[in-house]
Amino acid sequence: MCQVEQNVGRDGAAGQPPAYWDAVSNLLGVAVIRNYVVVSGNDRFLKMIGRTQDDVRSGGVSMKAIIPPEYDLIFARSMGELKSRGCCHPFELELLCSDSTRLGVLFAPSLLPGQNEGFMCFILDMSVQQRAEQELQQAHDQLESCVLHRTAALAKTVERMRREIARRKSAETSLRRKSNQLRSLASQLTLAEYRERSRIASVLHDQIQQLLVGASFRSAVLIKSPHEQVKKLASEIHDLLASALKGTRTLTGELSPSVLSERGLVGGLRWLASWMHDKFGLVVNVFIVKVQDLSQPHDMTVLLFQSVWELLFNVVKHARTKAADVHVTRLKRSLRIIVTDKGQGFDVRRLNRCRKSRGMGLFSIQERLAMMGGSMRIVSKPGKGSRFTLIAP
Repeated sequence: MCQVEQNVGRDGAAGQPPAYWDAVSNLLGVAVIRNYVVVSGNDRFLKMIGRTQDDVRSGGVSMKAIIPPEYDLIFARSMGELKSRGCCHPFELELLCSDSTRLGVLFAPSLLPGQNEGFMCFILDMSVQQRAEQELQQAHDQLESCVLHRTAALAKTVERMRREIARRKSAETSLRRKSNQLRSLASQLTLAEYRERSRIASVLHDQIQQLLVGASFRSAVLIKSPHEQVKKLASEIHDLLASALKGTRTLTGELSPSVLSERGLVGGLRWLASWMHDKFGLVVNVFIVKVQDLSQPHDMTVLLFQSVWELLFNVVKHARTKAADVHVTRLKRSLRIIVTDKGQGFDVRRLNRCRKSRGMGLFSIQERLAMMGGSMRIVSKPGKGSRFTLIAP
């Protein structure tokens, strides 16, 4: 190390860079400075400041010429530390180039052995790093600006979504309220119809049938008359009254079968199967699956009973078959009733064109079930029979 420093001192006096500087000429700028004047420098250093070896030999490269005034205090403090300790920490400053531009460098001075006024310094070009830092800072600023912009846009989107959610919740609440009102009206309509049927059945039973029975008793008295003409007319009247009485009893049963209130939906469906066979010759098989305690609300019980009645009546009128099946199954949160037949079937897509016949009854069942929170699904094809699935909550 001492031999190297002596060579530096001897070659520096001649104004020529030491031979070993070629090894670092592409990495660091190296300069020897005496009395604050550059007396020797490698090509890397001279390229940094835009000077030549002739400028160095002529003594035209002084520290005052290449260091801006605002760094004088930093430089003086570092030189003081260098003289007192023999070394100092590297520090950053700028060098003035020949074209008046500035170059940021890392400056690392070190005293030459045996020389108080001379020192060697290593200079690292920081411009690439500074440009990278500036570009990184710009990228950071752009990213921050983009994040702020996106955050603001996201905040607006969130606010719009919040308003939309609030609007939808309000609409959902309103829809739920209207749905509950509609369900209540449907329930009231079903019960009102059931009560009206019961009232009419009661009038038929308590008034009309009593009058017919009374008239039948009186006609029976006239039948015993000794006059043949009176006896004949009384017998005809008695037969007519008997037919009318039978008709009113049948109508009373059809309007308001008492079995529904006495035995519930399952008992009512079994009674309906027997009634369909007696009335129309339709064999109805009723299958009850997983139904032990069927405690449906009365309005739903009435609606389901009337719906199955309508479906079986449609089988009698349109299916051209003498058999049908009714499956009743309790699901987790609903009751399912399936009415099937193996009759001639129909095209479900043409229901809208058939409301005056089959369609009107089916659409009435669909609408009423929907208003009560249930549904009806129809599966049918010409020649393949029909399947009606009722779902009730």
